[in-house]
Amino acid sequence: MKKSLLIIMSLLLVLGLVMASCAPQAAPAEEEAAEAEPAEAEEEAASGEKLKVALVHYGVFTDQSWGQGGYEGFMRAVEEYDLEYATTEMLPQAEYEATYRDYAAKGFDLVVGLDGAMDEAAEIVGAEYPDTFFITDSGRFANGTNVGSIGIAEWQEGYLGGTVMARLTENKKIGFIGGVDLPVIVQVETGIRAVAAEIDPEIEVMASYVGSWTDVQKSKELASAMIDAGADYIMPKADAGSVAAIGVAEERGVFAVGSTGDMTDVSPDHVIASARARNDEAVYRAVKLFAEGELTPEVLLWGAKEGVVDIVWNPKYKEMYPDLYEETMQVFEDLKSGKIEEPEM
Repeated sequence: MKKSLLIIMSLLLVLGLVMASCAPQAAPAEEEAAEAEPAEAEEEAASGEKLKVALVHYGVFTDQSWGQGGYEGFMRAVEEYDLEYATTEMLPQAEYEATYRDYAAKGFDLVVGLDGAMDEAAEIVGAEYPDTFFITDSGRFANGTNVGSIGIAEWQEGYLGGTVMARLTENKKIGFIGGVDLPVIVQVETGIRAVAAEIDPEIEVMASYVGSWTDVQKSKELASAMIDAGADYIMPKADAGSVAAIGVAEERGVFAVGSTGDMTDVSPDHVIASARARNDEAVYRAVKLFAEGELTPEVLLWGAKEGVVDIVWNPKYKEMYPDLYEETMQVFEDLKSGKIEEPEM
């Protein structure tokens, strides 16, 4: 009997061990999954992809003007925030929309356009690709979700440059040469006219528009025509055409005020100063804000107060005209503070 009982107990023990080995191990499996999850998150964080940003321009990035300024500001932000980037230059207007769409389809996070006319492409493609942010330098459109614009107070640039020309002209004739008669460029002319009228109502302000940002021959012709008509100071804002127009001023023995960037090096003996609508600073600020997650889909208006509009003097003429230099510095401060208000166009 004892032997039989021992055999039964042994069989029950073996059966229990077999059943235990076959039971599902739920708790340990859950622990393993919980442990694996943080490890996976760490791996994703460690291999986080860089933000992808693109810069699009109708002209070249070596124009000593708008394109170069925008490119330099863009690259400054790219290097500072370690961004992946791509650029497109010499882009015909007919290809704006397709180029924007191509960048968005490739997963770019931000597309920066250097032409106010790119607003339309940003509006259309922005609606198709809500995960890409589009910002237009010198634009005037925003949709409140993923499309915005940088509006520079260009009239302040004209006001600063116009102060120099109106104070120095002997012929009481000064000239402005714009690239395309967009509202933002007409603003420059408005600023020149406003300050010239304040300084001397008898000063004649001549203004002409090239109709292009790349037609240097037309810029030369317009500069020559103004000089023939008696202008002894000109201020061009026509990208590549600005350099061409200043070249004509040098050849003809008259003087110029640079625009957009410091154009002293274009003609050290004939560029008195440069009133700058600093799109290098504007583009840098926009990409910086995006990289920091603070860029908003609205029209951002930046000027002297934000450091986007200022004036720099050719050292030679700063020494020659110290009183006028001080006057322009005061004008700059008054623009920053809002003491000088925007004139009506």
